[in-house]
Amino acid sequence: MVAKRVGKRWIVLLGLIALLTTPVYAGSRVLGSNVQVTDDAFNQTEFGEANRPDVAVNGHKVYAVWEDTRDSALGDAAEIYFARSTDGGATWSDNVNISQDVASGLQYPAIAADAAGWVYVIWASYSPPDPAAYAVYMSRSNDNGQTFEDPWMLGYHTADWYSFKPEIAAEPTGGYVYVVINAPRTSSTYDVYVTRSADHGENWYDWQWINDVDGAGIEHSSFYGPLISIVANDSIVCVAWEDGRDGYMRIYGDCSTDHGANWGTDFAISPSGVTASHPHLALAPDGALYAAY
Repeated sequence: MVAKRVGKRWIVLLGLIALLTTPVYAGSRVLGSNVQVTDDAFNQTEFGEANRPDVAVNGHKVYAVWEDTRDSALGDAAEIYFARSTDGGATWSDNVNISQDVASGLQYPAIAADAAGWVYVIWASYSPPDPAAYAVYMSRSNDNGQTFEDPWMLGYHTADWYSFKPEIAAEPTGGYVYVVINAPRTSSTYDVYVTRSADHGENWYDWQWINDVDGAGIEHSSFYGPLISIVANDSIVCVAWEDGRDGYMRIYGDCSTDHGANWGTDFAISPSGVTASHPHLALAPDGALYAAY
């Protein structure tokens, strides 16, 4: 069992080494005309704004979420809205409010989907029952986004400073779902926590603290914790975050090869001596991990 786990981890590290030791190139490709996802109801509002979108795919099905202020008289309070496409993004459904006024201060929605038709949406709230608290809410669909359950609170803590921007990932099969947040240790240092579900989000394990160095997460900006990325596929789960253990902002990561039950040793992703931020991860089908920052 140990040999198998180390072997999988070595594949992941090879992906990182390849990324950091070869030139990086960029290009572009015309994908087609832009398509508006927000609907006519949004267009008819005087103060409506749509911000911070996120997207997930399952074959030709595409799902989008975003912050939306159409329901606020002055455009100063957002709900979390959702739309779906069944033709690769060519056309979109009517927009649906899935947060349902569950709390205030709703921001930073994130979405994931699996091959069985489950769609998972999370978001942050800065005004749950305690005005000095931070919470993560969740809603899910088991019919490719046609209907959603009522939202519920997945995590909560009280502090004089905020963590923010939770992230979510789902394995394509098996019902495994993962959510990652940062939680403040002091006013400027943070820890990284992951929770997981093995049954499509019906039940959740306790939050796991995964960074090896206490308070290694560093503020992305004043009073806001590190930006985080998470990916999952075929029992492998990897997380990356903005880290300050080396005296400057650097990208570190950690991986699990058993559906998030156990985590390895933190490893540096960005080069030494280079300030790096805004991590984004991707897992290839062969288990190789790729990072951009």
